[in-house]
Amino acid sequence: MAALAAERGTAEELAAIDRLAHLSQEEAQRGSNFVEPDILFHRQIVCAAHNPILQNMIDSCNDLLVQSRRRVAMEPLTTLRTVLYHLLIAEAICDRNPTQARLLMLVHMNDMVASVLAIGSRTPGHPTPRHDYLIGLEGAAHH
Repeated sequence: MAALAAERGTAEELAAIDRLAHLSQEEAQRGSNFVEPDILFHRQIVCAAHNPILQNMIDSCNDLLVQSRRRVAMEPLTTLRTVLYHLLIAEAICDRNPTQARLLMLVHMNDMVASVLAIGSRTPGHPTPRHDYLIGLEGAAHH
């Protein structure tokens, strides 16, 4: 979807993506709730992609994704990596570089999957959520 946002997003949508990436950075630096800006950042990318089918698909997974984000947001190093990915993804989208945006989002999603699985393996008695469906999802948007 990041690639589609880079190709299809309006100037206003791209500016909002950039603002939200920087808001994520500010919230993380303050130690504030990072989950909400993270969700808004990804939702804005979905909106800028102008693909209602993909938007419906992401919306249907929203609860699962929010739960995962809450767990991952408690990990300081993961939050730092997420902020850096958001800034890089926003830059690629705003530069209208769909290839770079797609690759950065894919790496970001794979990093998040690895983080969720690692956290799940450290939490006794808590089932590890399956997120393997996200791997490669970004590339599927163009096929």
